[in-house]
Amino acid sequence: MTNQRIIIASLFAVLLSVVAGCEKKGEAEGYEVAGRIKGIPNNTKIYLFNMETQSNMDSAMVVKELFTMKGQIDHPTHCVLIVPDQNKYADLILENHEISFESIYDDFYFQRKVQGGPEQDLKNRLWELTGEYDTKYLKISDSLSNQLFADEHHKKELMAKHDKYVTKSKELMRDFIVKNPNSYFTLDLLYRNRKFIPKSTLEGVITNLELQYANIPDALALAEYVSGIEVELKEGDKIADFEGITLDGEFIKLSSFGGNYVYLSFWSRGCKPCRVENRFFSENFETIPNALKIVSFSTDKDQKVWETASKEDSIRWTNLSAKGKMHDSIVKLYSVQALPVSFLIDKNGIIMKKFEGYNDEHYETILETISADKDS
Repeated sequence: MTNQRIIIASLFAVLLSVVAGCEKKGEAEGYEVAGRIKGIPNNTKIYLFNMETQSNMDSAMVVKELFTMKGQIDHPTHCVLIVPDQNKYADLILENHEISFESIYDDFYFQRKVQGGPEQDLKNRLWELTGEYDTKYLKISDSLSNQLFADEHHKKELMAKHDKYVTKSKELMRDFIVKNPNSYFTLDLLYRNRKFIPKSTLEGVITNLELQYANIPDALALAEYVSGIEVELKEGDKIADFEGITLDGEFIKLSSFGGNYVYLSFWSRGCKPCRVENRFFSENFETIPNALKIVSFSTDKDQKVWETASKEDSIRWTNLSAKGKMHDSIVKLYSVQALPVSFLIDKNGIIMKKFEGYNDEHYETILETISADKDS
């Protein structure tokens, strides 16, 4: 197992959000997505995946490269077009508006072009600033995760470039969202990047929000964070216990694993780094110490989506989800704003480490932390 850190970019850590805001006329008319995917096999079925509910909300058959989806939503939502068989995806902001989508099958994510409502326009403006750097670091991430490097020296060079592009992209993004806060799209990004922005800056943003945005959930959550009200589990805290249900219908409490070390991971079908970690544990399942229990909690609200992804990843460990309000309360208990996020818990139910994102050193860090705890 390598000792070098490979950061696998969490595309869906950026995608796990709800965006809103559209014109009254558009709300009455509903959405219509008219798209073309160049080079896609005829009669391929694609899905529109709702990132808010973590479920498929629409589908269409692509005929002669063209497809159409129609419907109506309560509020604009960040969605992903998925080609399941090839694990290809491209994101867009769904609004009750006419939306045009165009991409190339062989480069589905990077070649996407989307035109739609005002929230999509804002997202496009941000991509114009960060797209060059996002494209570079995401492609380097793929090269690193697929071990497409000549030797260790080449690998280190790629990692240095990756970190450089990530840093530049985040700098541009933070500057943009601070200057353009009056949008559900940018307020979501502000909230998820709140720890990397001075509280004084965030306070100024909140104070000057336009009235129509001041009371939306992300704005209120930012206000709680700035005022110190926000509660977030951290290292040294006792776990927040909950009861989940397996795909077989068995109810299991997190506290029932007391006396063991527990690695609790939150994941979803649409989170690429989450799926990489699942498959790592599946491939290395026999090496997991008996004292360490893996517990995965799916944020997918659609059981069929959860079940399909679980089978694809060959999950053999405790695999939980929940229903209705209980599902949302568990996600809120652990302040899951973006995926992947995981917690290493000791035998007494105390959080030892919190992991945000995923890299190839996670498992080594888990084992080293457990070993050090045993020796202390």
